[in-house]
Amino acid sequence: MKRSLLLLLVSRSLLGAELAPGISDLRLKAILSDLPREARSYWLSEEKLVPLIEQLYLNRMVAEEARKLGALQDPLLRAKLANETEKILAKWRLSKLEEEIDRRDLTEAAREYFEAHREAFKTLPKVEVYHIQINPARWGKEEAKRRLEEVLERLKKGEPFTELAKNYSDDLSASKGGYIGWVDKRKLRIPTVWPEISKLEVGAWTWFETNFGYHIVKVTGKKPARQLTFEEAKPQVLAKLKEKLLKQATEAYLEEVKRNHPVEINREALRRLIEEMRQDRL
Repeated sequence: MKRSLLLLLVSRSLLGAELAPGISDLRLKAILSDLPREARSYWLSEEKLVPLIEQLYLNRMVAEEARKLGALQDPLLRAKLANETEKILAKWRLSKLEEEIDRRDLTEAAREYFEAHREAFKTLPKVEVYHIQINPARWGKEEAKRRLEEVLERLKKGEPFTELAKNYSDDLSASKGGYIGWVDKRKLRIPTVWPEISKLEVGAWTWFETNFGYHIVKVTGKKPARQLTFEEAKPQVLAKLKEKLLKQATEAYLEEVKRNHPVEINREALRRLIEEMRQDRL
């Protein structure tokens, strides 16, 4: 009895908890672990994962039918499985290089990298903006143009931008008087208008037309680019340094593998394969 219980516990530790018949939590983790870290949180809910588990189970049932039909005796399929297995194993081996870098204390190296690349670690210039959007898709071209001209005329008379935004804007910011906040060129929905906005003096406004309609933008504040300190830039510096070190380590490792295991290609067999596949295509 004790031995059976021990075997059960060992089995569960190796295979993981069962989420559905034949589908362990490790199989789900295997899928999620391949996603970028920032994308994983999107999937971490029952609502998202239940359909994924159902799909895994469906795949398992269909795969079982394939086995019964002798799929694993198909040489081409076995070759595909071998290719995928080796690809996964190779990816796992290369991931160990990243783990080795993660275990290193890179603080001093990061500081040196920062000093050598200070220009890369600056804040972007920012402007504080208010925005009025008039959407022709809502009003029609003629009415949208009329509303634009009306707003422009009232702004020229000195009426408050915030009140006009509340009364005329189709943007979500209308309820806040058109307030967008501090933005740089990366945070603009339409980055191409940055030169037009960034050259405005504080208190000035301009208008332009895009695929989203007519826009009136007022600048109420400006912040120039600023050099970050090492502590402020440290997360970015470490990320760039690790990326550089990983690239170097990967290239060095692969070159070593190539040296230790030089490939010899059977050209005659390759030519036969090419001719055979050309015949199949005809």
